[in-house]
Amino acid sequence: MDGTHPQEVAKGIEALTSAGRWDVLGTLLLTCSEYSARALVSACTQGGVYWPLMLAACARRQLRRMTTQQQMAMGRRVFRDLDALEDVGGIPDTVRAEAEDIAAAADRTRDIAARREAERDTDPIRELCINELGTALARSPEALEGLLIVARGAAFEESRRRAAMKLANHQRSIDALGAALRTEELILIADASRLSPVAAKCAEAMNQHLDELVAKGDTAALQFVKEKHAEARIRALAAAKLSPG
Repeated sequence: MDGTHPQEVAKGIEALTSAGRWDVLGTLLLTCSEYSARALVSACTQGGVYWPLMLAACARRQLRRMTTQQQMAMGRRVFRDLDALEDVGGIPDTVRAEAEDIAAAADRTRDIAARREAERDTDPIRELCINELGTALARSPEALEGLLIVARGAAFEESRRRAAMKLANHQRSIDALGAALRTEELILIADASRLSPVAAKCAEAMNQHLDELVAKGDTAALQFVKEKHAEARIRALAAAKLSPG
């Protein structure tokens, strides 16, 4: 897809969607360029298929800058050229040892840089996918499940937090999770958001079903309500249900 004329990209996407090959679209969405990825996201949302967006929101990486790759390759060539001179026999052992130390230090530096780059990964397609899943919450149960998966399993903390916030801002989803006694997911949303108001909102959704939680023996949920609910009266009630004696 990369380097292909936009009209040809559009034709390819249309052919895949017509054939129902969402598996191919989901795979492409992980690695293609930003332009093509935006076209794929649009195709998925128009087709009402949201799991490829969830997959990309969890695992897509920012495309590496070519300059970084070129610098790394250039560094490796220097040491390959130096190694090639071994046959000549004119390199003292001290020079060779120093070159090996420099090469090892360069490898460590590249590893550190790669880890830092991964931490700063800000691929805009992940954010786009999460936004589209949030928009679809009102009409698609698949979008709700997709955001829960992102909040739980995305490779990047910011993606997990963004997905949790989308869910927290959709009251119907929070209420539905509470009514279904899906307390583990509500606690997940609170933890991923890292915000006390979100935790209080999730605790409120559980508070509507305290008796059912007691019957279910869900002590984790009762403990959560005891700690996170905004009202002292409800916190005390949850504490009493935890220790009825």
